[in-house]
Amino acid sequence: MTLIGSRWIVGGLALLGLAGVALRGQVLSPSQVDNFAGHPRVVVISDIGNEQDDQMSFVRLLMYSNELDLEATIASTSTWQKAAAHPETMHALIHAYSEVRRNLLKHAAGWPESATLDARVFAGQPGYGMAATGTGKMSEGAKTILRAVDREDDRSVWVCIWGDANTLAQALQYERGGGDNRGCRRDGRGGHSLLPVPRAMNDATLLRQRQRAPAK
Repeated sequence: MTLIGSRWIVGGLALLGLAGVALRGQVLSPSQVDNFAGHPRVVVISDIGNEQDDQMSFVRLLMYSNELDLEATIASTSTWQKAAAHPETMHALIHAYSEVRRNLLKHAAGWPESATLDARVFAGQPGYGMAATGTGKMSEGAKTILRAVDREDDRSVWVCIWGDANTLAQALQYERGGGDNRGCRRDGRGGHSLLPVPRAMNDATLLRQRQRAPAK
């Protein structure tokens, strides 16, 4: 994991060699629980457009978007589509959601406006793997991850990786190198975690196994 001011990003990613240990010597205890009020804050990174299952997963996500605070949905590459990301597919599905939102509101409250979801769609790294990360390679997806973590909010940010993880890797690399002033705010407020979550984890696990790093 690496530190953003007093905010922690918990990586635990072999691709960065962080192995779940803080760069400043602190270890995240498995027994620590992220207690908060409200919905989980979520960023979804998806290689949507690769296969139909990605579109299906995104539709299912929209169908319980009233149970989450979707900070961003980020279109990524993957081993199956190494040179393209398709945020336009996310936009198309959000448009379809807008046509049924009125009916959804008859059954439950809290469904986000389609315009809000649409504004939170971003493209991640334009290429596949770690070759697409590094100095000068910040994507809008990586920037929005950092902005989400920097926002003044006590809740952790969960990053669900449904495709290439290199957009998250770019954000972590950027912080590891100290960052700069190119559109990513550093204000040092708060003290919550950002946690990557594989799609294989089911919803109950995601909601149950929230962990939090100690605030500095």
